[in-house]
Amino acid sequence: MSPQLQRSGARMFLPGLVQARTMQAQLPNLSVAAAQGRVIPDSLYGRVYEWDATLHQYTWQGATVTGLTGVRFILYAVGLNDQVIEPVTQIGTLDILDQSTASKLQVQVLVKGPGGSPTYIDYTISLQPTGQMSATAAATGSISNGLTGSDNKTLSFDQTLTIDVNNATAHAVFALNNPAITVIMNESVAVNTSDIVINADFRLIQNGVTIQAVGRVTINRTTGSALVNVTVNQDGHPVASISGDPTDPATQWKDAGGQPLTVNDLAALSHLFDAFEAFQKAVEGLFLPITTFAGL
Repeated sequence: MSPQLQRSGARMFLPGLVQARTMQAQLPNLSVAAAQGRVIPDSLYGRVYEWDATLHQYTWQGATVTGLTGVRFILYAVGLNDQVIEPVTQIGTLDILDQSTASKLQVQVLVKGPGGSPTYIDYTISLQPTGQMSATAAATGSISNGLTGSDNKTLSFDQTLTIDVNNATAHAVFALNNPAITVIMNESVAVNTSDIVINADFRLIQNGVTIQAVGRVTINRTTGSALVNVTVNQDGHPVASISGDPTDPATQWKDAGGQPLTVNDLAALSHLFDAFEAFQKAVEGLFLPITTFAGL
């Protein structure tokens, strides 16, 4: 499905679809997990996981932190291949703190420098059943470079995802302070007997200019064929659109006057869609700590 959506830009809708379908598949287990009242077994509370240079992996080597309602991972310098460099150099800590109740799974994620300062990451994620086959997920917090004054860069975010067996809706706002950039996403996925229908509205706000991509993708569940309708606006004015079967050569991007876009225009659109696709994948990754520990 991805190749045929590539040219139309509708590939940017796929991460949201994958996340929705993945979480829908987890619904039968979510109520059971929430009923346990915790994400991390309390028998693991306080454990500090460190890098084992012999096994080349994280292990618990006996260290504990009193009063820690979760687990801690020591963070180390990594190479260009994202693997821990040995011998190790400690650069900080990652704490995953369990804040769950009998009705909601919730953890706080904290990444701090050596000695507990500065704080680089601080956010809370939750999964709350609203019935046997529906739930709400949320992620709220910030990511920072840990610097102060004009050198500080902090990304604040807030996302809510509501799902049931056939539908999912998501709203997310990411705001960077320096330079001031805001990305807003509203997306819905509806599944019926014959089709999967995705509606999305992405907005990138920078330097007082709002770039918006609004789209609808209908995917036939039997044939895998798709219909797309995507419009790109700048400050509310349409600048490009595409509509139809993305495999049909006649389905082309056109400007506001109905003329085919130039190669440079198409390249600019591709960069925009890459940004929105990467944004969605980043949003999806925020929920990994809670789904991984809860076994979902």
